[in-house]
Amino acid sequence: MNGSRLMVFLALPVCAAALLTSAGHCFADGSGRNVAQSLDLGAMLAKAARQPGAVVRLPAGEFRISQQTVVVRGAMNLTVEGEGTRLVFSQVENPAMRFENCEGVTLKGFIIDYDPLPFTQGSIVAKATDSSWIDVEIHEGYPDLREEFDSKRIHFFDGTTQGWKRGAAEGLYRELTRESPRKAKVYLAPSMVQKGKAALLKPGDMVAFTMRKAPALQFFRSRDIHVEDVRIQASPGLAIDVRNADGDNRFLRCKVERGGTPSGATTPRLISTNCDALNYGYSRKGPLIEGCDFGFMGDDGINLHGPAFQIVRVESPNVVWCLRRTSLNRIKEYYDNIILPGDPMRILDADNFAIKKTVPVTALETDVTPPFQLSREEILKANSFANYPGEKYLKITLADASVVKPGDMIDFPSANSPGYVIRGNSIHDVRPRGMRIMASDGIIENNRIARTTQPGICLGGHYAYYREAGWVSNVVVRDNVLEDVGIGSDIDLGLSPTPGAISVWSETAPDAPRQTPTAPEHRNIQITGNQIKDCSAEAIVVSGLSGGVITGNSISNCNTASPQSPFSGGKGLRGRCIVVLDSPGTDVRDNAFAEPDAYPHGPVFISPQDPQALQAHAPAKQTQSDDDTFLGSLRSFFVRLLGR
Repeated sequence: MNGSRLMVFLALPVCAAALLTSAGHCFADGSGRNVAQSLDLGAMLAKAARQPGAVVRLPAGEFRISQQTVVVRGAMNLTVEGEGTRLVFSQVENPAMRFENCEGVTLKGFIIDYDPLPFTQGSIVAKATDSSWIDVEIHEGYPDLREEFDSKRIHFFDGTTQGWKRGAAEGLYRELTRESPRKAKVYLAPSMVQKGKAALLKPGDMVAFTMRKAPALQFFRSRDIHVEDVRIQASPGLAIDVRNADGDNRFLRCKVERGGTPSGATTPRLISTNCDALNYGYSRKGPLIEGCDFGFMGDDGINLHGPAFQIVRVESPNVVWCLRRTSLNRIKEYYDNIILPGDPMRILDADNFAIKKTVPVTALETDVTPPFQLSREEILKANSFANYPGEKYLKITLADASVVKPGDMIDFPSANSPGYVIRGNSIHDVRPRGMRIMASDGIIENNRIARTTQPGICLGGHYAYYREAGWVSNVVVRDNVLEDVGIGSDIDLGLSPTPGAISVWSETAPDAPRQTPTAPEHRNIQITGNQIKDCSAEAIVVSGLSGGVITGNSISNCNTASPQSPFSGGKGLRGRCIVVLDSPGTDVRDNAFAEPDAYPHGPVFISPQDPQALQAHAPAKQTQSDDDTFLGSLRSFFVRLLGR
């Protein structure tokens, strides 16, 4: 058109419409604030997706989105801008917005919220003298306690501060009796009662009941995703869910936060999203996450991981079979673009997940019927966490499967979301972890993490239960500030497998022999220049790290609770600042302890000890029996398989 500008107006069922442009054209809606109550966002974005380079400027105002899911497929270089736009969704079974097979999608500036809220909340009005049950009345303005709020994990908040209840922030219930839509008697899990967590609750404290459903924002098989200044104030599941990603993916200045007080309510919201703020997995390239603020989630702040499977059959020297428990009809699209011919596959020992061998993948087949039939017990053992009605099989041909046996685990480093930067974020007031990182080749720097119920930064795979990979290598954790980590009692009572404010952890299978050694398969992790203060447990705990560096960290007022709380089984002493177990060649030096005399057994514990470590630290004043007891209990602690 020889340089002239083509303007395209979209007729939409709202009182003012957004405008679209193709690349090289400029559009603006010019309508000011829009007070419309509904917006056909699905139609708007579907039309935009057909025009490469389109820019959609959403009208300002609050809009109800009626679609089951707003799905965008195959968009190229699509930008959606929404400064001053609030999108309110209602359905919970499907993602609010899903971008599939897209390239170059940019989202900017809008807010996502839900009405009705995907959680409800109330106050404790009575409790049993033995703390075995509590009575809860739902707050005015919040949803009735419906059957769909079915997560057995409940969240507890201080009635005065409305922050997580210290020492009892998280727990489970064994039974819930709805006495009316607005009142319930909650019978707490025995673990809460026996460990003393339930005794901390009192009338006036608050409770949130949630569900675990679809995410607010989902990206699938997409690349070059940019999400900037987007705020998510509620979600029935994850806030942001990314799977099968590649390319340059960036999440900048995003917020996951508690939304405003609902109409008719007088008590502010207790939580933001029901699950993680940003869960990024099964991808060939990790993200840049910078300048974000994530708070009050019902699960981790940031989670990076990849797939892991248990071998259920070895068909020939070169062919192995795995399964995935699922409700999906097909699983091919979840694996065929992340596990490619020639990719390395790690064969992991069934007991401690040591890397037995790394071999290239020759071929991957999915959704195929195996030439065998497993018992239900075998199926459940292969993936006990995924409580789905069916299973799909993966057939993998390898260059050499000679060392593989049924029960071994496998993972794929290229699909574990490698190559990431997590910089300058604030993660706070979260159950349980600030970061749960299972990906390699990354930088974690200049973040502020506060008031997490469990570790602030946790590195290491979860092969044994969640089947999330994997071993972590080539990661720098530097110049972060971690404060008031471990406000939930799990980290102090031996109920969390990751006890440090910064944890590098390894695990063994639940049915492994008791004396199974730790596999030192984490490699080249540097923990440097971090400030760790006012934490209830150890500052840094490392297990199974080869060639690591722990240096230049400043630690003050840690272990404020754990010296009075033994590890599981009532054995072992706690009270150090830095604990390094089964980590050959890991260099621990030049760390500053504000209260070096506050630790009766010394601020640092390394086992097994080596001459280099002995030169770097003054010997602790402890007996050999103390060493043996502490090491045995801490090893058994890491062996234990415990869920979220």
